Amino acid sequence: MGDDKCQKCPKGKFMRARCNSSQSTVCETCPHDQFIDVENRMTECRPCRKCTSGSHLVVQKECQADKNTQCKCESGYYCKHLSDNDNDSYCDHCTSISTCPLGQGVAIQHTPTTDTVCKPCPEGTYSDKVDNWSSCKNHTSCDDLGRQEKIPGTNISDAQCGDFKCNITCSWALPASLWTGFVLSVMVVFLALYIIYWRNKRRSKSLEFTLSTISPVLPPDILKYPADCDVEKCAELHNCLTHIENYPDMDGSLQCDGAKPLMTMTPKYSQSTAASGYTDSIMQYSICQSEPQESEWTD
Repeated sequence: MGDDKCQKCPKGKFMRARCNSSQSTVCETCPHDQFIDVENRMTECRPCRKCTSGSHLVVQKECQADKNTQCKCESGYYCKHLSDNDNDSYCDHCTSISTCPLGQGVAIQHTPTTDTVCKPCPEGTYSDKVDNWSSCKNHTSCDDLGRQEKIPGTNISDAQCGDFKCNITCSWALPASLWTGFVLSVMVVFLALYIIYWRNKRRSKSLEFTLSTISPVLPPDILKYPADCDVEKCAELHNCLTHIENYPDMDGSLQCDGAKPLMTMTPKYSQSTAASGYTDSIMQYSICQSEPQESEWTD
């Protein structure tokens, strides 16, 4: 049976044995580092592509049984020419990406298949870099900063500014000084208020402590009017007077017109007591103290 009548093998497989009258086509998967990316009646697979460092290529996707290796350019390179083989576009060599010199900026960034496009910096701009990604930058405007232009800018350098412009007036200087003075004044006022508050608080605490330690002086108690006569003490003093009557030299009387009973002795009793030495024995019966009389009350 002719090969054109045999069934094709799918992608990733090759024809191991042709078909005949007794069997159909026998297909087998491609071995490692080989591939077939189309339906086929091939008896062997194709070798996978190599991404060589000499061509500045690196592997983007590994080779598979049904796909060839995909390579890409390493950083800083681009593929200038693409090769085409059975509808398989690939890069077999990479070229270094161009850099823009001083005074030129990048107008169009490079791509994997195109180079950088540089453009000279127009007036009022500059580029002091040598690379493949920086664009031109505007010169610094010294007028906007209120400064004098010391050195004008070029296509490779920025403008340099000098001192501030204050020949006529500095519109920004007065407000700045006023704001500074205002801020300082507010700070001084707040500091003074805090000091006053702190001193008053400290003084109030000291006064509170002083008042808490001083006890108020109370006026003397008003002398109270005598209470009723103590009947029991009067009875006890009667017994005392009865005992005194046993001594002929003693003469006394019992009064109960005050708050407490009062026993008094006559001069005869005082002289006889002193002469006879009865003072100690008689004094133990003087259990009541004398209260002030009406003539002794004061306002």
